[in-house]
Amino acid sequence: MRFAAALGAAAVLTVFAACFSADDDPAHGTTTVAFTGDTYLGESFDYFADVLKEKGYDDPFAKVDPFLASADLVITNFEAAITRRGDSPYDGIKPYVLRADPQRMPNALFRHGLRVVSLANNHTMDFGAPGLADTRRFLSDHGITYFGAGENRAEAGAPYVASLKSGDGERSLIVFSAFSRSDEYESYGYFAGDQTPGVNPLDTARLTADIRAYREADANAFIVVFPHWGGNYRWRSDRQLDQARVFMAAGADLVVGQGAHNLQEIDFDGRRPIVHNLGNFVFLPSWDYEAEGVPPYSLIAMLHFAGGVTLRLYPIYCDSKFDGNQPRPVTKTEFNEIVETLRDRTNNRTAYDDIVRTGRDALGYFLRLPISD
Repeated sequence: MRFAAALGAAAVLTVFAACFSADDDPAHGTTTVAFTGDTYLGESFDYFADVLKEKGYDDPFAKVDPFLASADLVITNFEAAITRRGDSPYDGIKPYVLRADPQRMPNALFRHGLRVVSLANNHTMDFGAPGLADTRRFLSDHGITYFGAGENRAEAGAPYVASLKSGDGERSLIVFSAFSRSDEYESYGYFAGDQTPGVNPLDTARLTADIRAYREADANAFIVVFPHWGGNYRWRSDRQLDQARVFMAAGADLVVGQGAHNLQEIDFDGRRPIVHNLGNFVFLPSWDYEAEGVPPYSLIAMLHFAGGVTLRLYPIYCDSKFDGNQPRPVTKTEFNEIVETLRDRTNNRTAYDDIVRTGRDALGYFLRLPISD
């Protein structure tokens, strides 16, 4: 029953293939799907609000726009309530309450190709159920598809579904998003219930059952789990790896997380990669890297569908104290540091050395991992 309800509520989009001309780019006829991490322009912070007034909402995207322009479909995690409400029920209770402008922010998302957003995170409900209703309405009014939150748990748990051109045929892309459960956010009432609105809770048993149901319904679908999890400015936990393995055993093709504000390890389930955390995309503010002892880098994930599926991970520098509040592609020196760090921290050095390749194309330096032939 939950599978049928979720399938009926899932957003569906047909995506057409782009043509690439550079020798180092994917082949002609490839469909590219990009996944990006946390996105928010800092409107709730006086400094960033002043910068936006001075430079506009397009300025933070300037150095990452080429990634967005190169993709046929971009899926991001949007991390704020989009509302005009002045007071939050969590003022003085929750450390950070994030709000975005109802016109400027959705317009900016749409202009820059961010037209599918996950709302399964720890800020979507910052203005309660009324703020969630505002967020959903303003996104829809601006032509942006959302998933990961809804009027009840069945709606919040419905995946995003798209039909992609892949080689000479088509296949479904199915993306599940959920926010890791905690006593703190349970007490805030952030999670959707059977008859109450909220974000989709990361319930391992429930999500596993949904993955199996979709896999049984479509053996050729490409299933992605896109969880909001992990501690801020931390490396991945053992629990993340355990959960990822469960999801892949249930039929997921890829687990690619977000939410930690920094990139996390690339691990392996056999020979299949697990990208624990993309970190940030355009997220202001973000500046605790040095204090927390983690590198100030995040990832943009590009899935290339051309019969088989290949994943490219492009690191970006994302410390908002520098570079004019604009995340940017990394330099060669920074890329080498990232590659060495990820190799040192993987759970399977043999698989990493055998599978991961590096390269550079028109977008920047990348790690290349084959997903399927």
